[in-house]
Amino acid sequence: MKRLLLLFLILSSNLFAEQGETILILPQNICELENPDPYTQVDIEKEIAAFEAQLAQEAIEKEIAEFEANLAKDLADQSKLANDAQVAARMEELALEQELKAFEAKAKFSPTVCEITKDGYEAYMLGIKN
Repeated sequence: MKRLLLLFLILSSNLFAEQGETILILPQNICELENPDPYTQVDIEKEIAAFEAQLAQEAIEKEIAEFEANLAKDLADQSKLANDAQVAARMEELALEQELKAFEAKAKFSPTVCEITKDGYEAYMLGIKN
């Protein structure tokens, strides 16, 4: 926009100038901008370094999140396996108890205790000596 205005002033200077007056325009004024190069090489390198650091931080955070998710899954799996082992052991214990109860019901024997004596064996039933 500034260049267009400057060009317009240059072309129209003869129209608006009074008789005998001339306008002197210096070349450095034509090319001079307020900030000719808004980004220097150092600024660009700083922005690239900051962007790379941000990308690295995001990658690290993503890796940490994945690690935590995998760890939680592994812990849940281990907990499930431990729970399954406890359930299996308890079921086996219950099966043995049921088998013992079935055997006792089938046998219908009173609990007896045998003792060795000098004449042979002596059996006791329910605490009563035979």
